[in-house]
Amino acid sequence: MQVFQSAGFAWDKIAPHFVQRVKDLSGGRLEITPFPADALVPTMQLLESVGKGAVEMAYSGPVYWRGTYPAMDLFWGVPTAFQNAQELEYMWWDMGMIELARQEYAKANDFLLSPIFSSPYGGIMSTKPIKTLQDIKGLKMRSFGVTADIWKSLGASIVSVPAGEMYTALATKTIDAANWGACTSLPR
Repeated sequence: MQVFQSAGFAWDKIAPHFVQRVKDLSGGRLEITPFPADALVPTMQLLESVGKGAVEMAYSGPVYWRGTYPAMDLFWGVPTAFQNAQELEYMWWDMGMIELARQEYAKANDFLLSPIFSSPYGGIMSTKPIKTLQDIKGLKMRSFGVTADIWKSLGASIVSVPAGEMYTALATKTIDAANWGACTSLPR
């Protein structure tokens, strides 16, 4: 299983926890070997790589495939759509979004096990101060999905950088800022 996070980031907590839970719940019958971003295939090729059998399993955000599969925007999260995680859970499991998402993933010959819930507000890392909306104008920003469309409307230049390359892109000034996560909630 390749994940979209790089070594030394959230990968060190999420992937090992999932792998251990699967092993425990299967009584040791299922063992998964986790790999960080880009270890087996480029992050942006995970969906197709799983569908073709080059990688058996992936943990990634659907927003990376928004151009190929437009519904992926909805599955990642639409800004201000939900007030809390319970509303998101309700939409996925009780209202049937999981089945819609599975139909979309099946187009790539993949099976979606479960959705990824990002941080409720998303986050921004920036090499330049952002104190007003005007400060966004002209920034080269890493972002995806509908959230990227919002930054673009505020004057940012959007750059597609996988999660595993975010810090390097910031350090090398390839980008000025990085939006992490999906802005799915309104702050209270």
